[in-house]
Formats: sequence, structure tokens, C-alpha cells
Amino acid sequence: MLKKEHIKQAIEAIAARNPEIGYTLDEMLGMDRIRVGPAGPDEDKGEDFQFVFNDRPVRVKKVLFFNQGTVPIEERLVIHYGEMITQHRLAQQGKDINFRQAAEASREAGLRLLVDYEIDIALKRLEETVAAGTVDPRWAADRGGRLEAIKNDRRPLALTPATRPDIGQGQGLYAGTVDDGIQAEFMPFPFCMDALLQAADINLEFFNIRFLLACWTKGLEKNLFACVAAGRIEGLVHLVSTKSYFYRALEIHFIATSRGRPAAGDDPGRKELKGVGTFLVAGVWLLWQERLPDHKDLLLDSEVGARHFYESIGFQARGFYAFIMKTPRGRLVPAIVAMAGRCPDLQRWTVKAIIKMLHKQLRILGKASRSQKDIQARQHALEAVKAALRAGSDKAITRTVKEYLARCRGKVPEAETLLG
Repeated sequence: MLKKEHIKQAIEAIAARNPEIGYTLDEMLGMDRIRVGPAGPDEDKGEDFQFVFNDRPVRVKKVLFFNQGTVPIEERLVIHYGEMITQHRLAQQGKDINFRQAAEASREAGLRLLVDYEIDIALKRLEETVAAGTVDPRWAADRGGRLEAIKNDRRPLALTPATRPDIGQGQGLYAGTVDDGIQAEFMPFPFCMDALLQAADINLEFFNIRFLLACWTKGLEKNLFACVAAGRIEGLVHLVSTKSYFYRALEIHFIATSRGRPAAGDDPGRKELKGVGTFLVAGVWLLWQERLPDHKDLLLDSEVGARHFYESIGFQARGFYAFIMKTPRGRLVPAIVAMAGRCPDLQRWTVKAIIKMLHKQLRILGKASRSQKDIQARQHALEAVKAALRAGSDKAITRTVKEYLARCRGKVPEAETLLG
């Protein structure tokens, strides 16, 4: 449970880096303008902690709190301090205020203050690693210089190779759709100001700004991937390569989506898109097949609450929390096939794996549906077959599907329509 002492510790950490902000926050804590919020009805079941800032509830991710201590409290305090100061300045201007624009301006100012604050921490840590002799000073200088440049980056977030050729070039960018056909991109996390602002705003589990910048300062940013739809980050995934003697595997270390957080809170009006988690796993699967063929398995650790989702898309439990990908199934199959259909030159082993998946989907179409589960499986199979027949799909994949449908016209009611 969140206590006043935890907030006090977070304020002390802020004061050590920025005495002015720390002093103001400490005064607010003493005046009860910052206080511990009431426990939510489901707090013991995994819901976020809360504190109150100027009568506004502020969420603190429970997992981040357990993993990083008071860091997530520190980050939320800095954001709301930046908002408060901006609102005060706008009020002092004495002009007619457009309240929506003022709210957006203050929100951005709070997020920007946090990103600048965290970049300063990352730069300090880079200096410490250089002083300790654990990294090449030239490498650290380059990393630090690029972080300084991010502070001055005011370009809009446009995360496609056509509009931002400096982002994600040649690193396995995949495209697909989420929700009701919204175009989305799977790409390396773009270390620019707007992407960091968005990451701070959506406040995903695991992926706070300090973690993202730690990946950058350790040279591990290539392990971070994002789902971006309509220029907005909708989910993130962090991968690690595990090795034991001659065995190598790719592990989904962290994965989180904006749909996995409550609608109320920092941005209650934000539309939470469906299918982002499936999209991210599909992107990871393609990345694994196409670029990491020496990694034998795809693994993940997951909380108990997500067990059903992972098992429904083809992961098999190994123990209580560990999962290993067998053959993708369910909604993951059409997501993979649709992504693969936009890749011009798939590796032969990827094509072989997709054909193996589709054989199972085609057999599902030839069976009678006797339960709601069967009906849902059939719907996913039909979506996968349609994706395989779209223009742009690999010829071997399309040919396999057409040959099966031609042989089994009597078993698959949709065969004539699909072939036509």
C-alpha cells in the first residue's frame, strides 16, 4: 500500500536533483495538497496505487512501484508540478483562456518537464559510468550528445520511414492493422522527444521513462519495439536474448498496451484500441523468424491474469508463469499472415512456418462448429485464409491455400467465394 513516507522519499529524491521543485512539493505535502489517496476497491487484486495532487487523483503503477521503489511516484509528481506551474502562468496572463488549449498546453509542459528531468538523470549516470571506466568515453559522449539533441527536438511524431527516414530504417519494420482496420506499424522504439512524451503520457506498465532511457544509456535500445497507430504509441514490448550452452531463445521480457490500463485517470478521453497485444506478438514472431533463426524458441513470463490470452494465441505454459510458443493459433494467425503479406521477401523458413499454420486453419474451416469456442476459432481461421489470399502475399502461401480450397470445396462452404 502507498504511504505518505513513500511520497516523502520521492520528493527528497526530486529535491536532490532540483531543489526548487523539491521545496515546492515538500510545502504542498505539508499543507496536505499532496496526500495518499483512498485505496481502490480492487487494489489488492492488482489495481494501481493512488495519491492526490491538488485534489486530482494520480495513478502509480503497482508493478513499477514494487520493481523501482518510489521512482514512479517521483515521475508523476514532476509531471503534475509542471502542469501546475504552467496553469499558474497562463492564469497570470490576464487574457481570455481557451480551457481545452490550456489543458493541452499544461499537460504537454508537465510531460516535457519529466522527460527533460529524466534525461538529466540519464546524462549524470553516463558521466558516472565514464568516471568508473566501465564504458568507452567516446561511445558515452555520442550517447549523451544524442540525448541532449532530444531535448531540443520539436518535430511531430510521424513514425514511418517515409516521414522519418532516421527512425527504424532497415531494422525490420512491419505493418498491419489493429482495432477495426486501423493501420499500425511495428518498429523499434523511436528515441525522439515526442515518442518519450507519449510514453510518459500513456503511463504503461513496466515502460516508464527511466527504464526507456536506461535502455538507451546501456546500448540496449534495439530490444525495444512499439506499436504505432495514427502516429500514436499504443503499446511497447521489450525483448531479451537468453542463452544456455548451445541453446538460444528470444524472450518477451515486458509487454504492455494502452488498453491494459484503466480508462479513468491521466487521459480519460483516449480511445483504447483493441488487438494491440496480438499485433505486438505478431511483430515479435515475424522478427524472430526473419532475423533471429538461431534462436530456437520464443518465450515469455506473464502474470496469472494474462494466462488465458497467451494460451489462446499459441503459447504453452511451462510452470506457473513461463510460456513457450508452439504453433501460433487463434487471433494471432491472421495478424501474422496479414503482416507477412506486406513483406516483399520473406525467408523460406518463415514461409514454411506460415504454411504450417495455415494448414491447421484450413482444417478448422472444414470442420463443423459445435460450440461458441469452435465458432470463434473458425472466424479466426477464415480471417487468416482471407489474409493469405490478398494481393502481396507470398506466392507459395497463396498457392497452398488455393490448392487446398480447390480440393475441399465440399467441406469448406466459403471455398467458392474465396477462390472467386
